[in-house]
Amino acid sequence: MSSLNKIPNVPWHIIQSGLKSDDWRARRDAMEACVGHEDVPLRFLIEGLRDKDLSVRLVALGAFGGRTVPISFIMESIDDNSRFVRQAALVACIGREDAPLNIIRKGAGDIDPNVRRVAFEACIGHGVPQDIIDAGLGDENMLVRQAAMRVAASQIQV
Repeated sequence: MSSLNKIPNVPWHIIQSGLKSDDWRARRDAMEACVGHEDVPLRFLIEGLRDKDLSVRLVALGAFGGRTVPISFIMESIDDNSRFVRQAALVACIGREDAPLNIIRKGAGDIDPNVRRVAFEACIGHGVPQDIIDAGLGDENMLVRQAAMRVAASQIQV
């Protein structure tokens, strides 16, 4: 099943059997076959988000593609043990007007600087409380500070 994503129109029953496999590689490949297909049943993607393997969860977040990812699943992912999944959850918030401020606040306070940076990128162009911006401007990481500066600049009324 390693090249499922290269086969057009893979039948759902094959993808479904891959998602139920004991082998994480088969589950990841089945999830990759879902990437870019808007007609993938949401339940498949949800199963991928809940997978025990990090690589499967990351592909699942990416497979949401052009879809509007449910905020409840972004909320679930922002609490994940993996910094990559937390970062991917915040990437899914970029450009969304309905991304709750508590997701951004949680990401801005994350232990990992890449997660903090993406949290600020997710709120560019949105009204962000000054305390969050100040925290970013005072961050020890230069990339986080730069992202916080872009947020601050995006809030200036011309």
